[in-house]
Amino acid sequence: MGDNRITLSFILPARNEEVFISGALRSIKKHAALIRHEVVVADNGSTDATCESARQEGAIVIEDAAGTIAAVRNKGASFAQGRILVFMDADVLLTPRWQEGIDRTIKALDADPMLITGSRCGAPEDGTWIVRYWFARKRLAQANYINSGHLIVTRTLFDRVNGFNEAMKTSEDYDFSVRGVRAGGRIVDAPDLPVIHLGFPATIASFVKREMWHGTDDFNGIRKMLASKPALIALLNFAALLSTLASVALTRSALFVWLYIAMMAAVAGATAMSRFGFGGLRTFMMSSSIAYLYITGRTLALISGMKRRVQTVFCATR
Repeated sequence: MGDNRITLSFILPARNEEVFISGALRSIKKHAALIRHEVVVADNGSTDATCESARQEGAIVIEDAAGTIAAVRNKGASFAQGRILVFMDADVLLTPRWQEGIDRTIKALDADPMLITGSRCGAPEDGTWIVRYWFARKRLAQANYINSGHLIVTRTLFDRVNGFNEAMKTSEDYDFSVRGVRAGGRIVDAPDLPVIHLGFPATIASFVKREMWHGTDDFNGIRKMLASKPALIALLNFAALLSTLASVALTRSALFVWLYIAMMAAVAGATAMSRFGFGGLRTFMMSSSIAYLYITGRTLALISGMKRRVQTVFCATR
């Protein structure tokens, strides 16, 4: 490790990504061609042709079928030889502008090895309404952490914080950024390094499922829940739903349904506004609608967490 002849080590975790992996690796070949680099694909138990496709494109392929996404990224980093680590998702493409901006980023990281940089993933131009009014706008929002879909750090910083927290199923990138800052790091968003994420959820069902999964770790303890704004909003939604159902059952009045709708419309609107700003009436209304789907997914994560707790207690008392 630490071979300075290799500047960049691209680390791509992958599970059943045969549709995207070749495109991602070809974009690296094309737009990082002038920089000495390597590509490590850390496979997380693929049952399709992901590994074969990655090897055909010249990537180093290692396998960790049982680990969390954090563990898979760490394993990829353990094989990497570069002084700068570029974590990318397997459905992300580098762009010509990335190629133009990466030299400045390398110089900045060499000058300050404690930088935590990268950029929010952009959306493809032909995306669905969910992609256009949520993920495309999300790239413009102010970042308080760097998403691991495109995260760039030095080996120095990565080793100092002991990599990603392997106990976490999701939000490991946010946790990494927080620990990096505590260790003396500094978050610097790099919008001049645009990348395109092809795998954003395109349907309501896939979007809700994604947010349910992303909310999993928020409900692993009271302290985590209280520290997470999405978790608190999900808790509010869940309490409002229970209250509404109880009120309707007792009074047989639809008034409480309308009150719930009005309250959650306001919460969803505030969520969209805080993330993206107004952006025009149509844009605001569409983003607010998706914000409610976001809250729904996080609420389902809360319910799932409560169910697991009940099952754990039940099993322990048997």
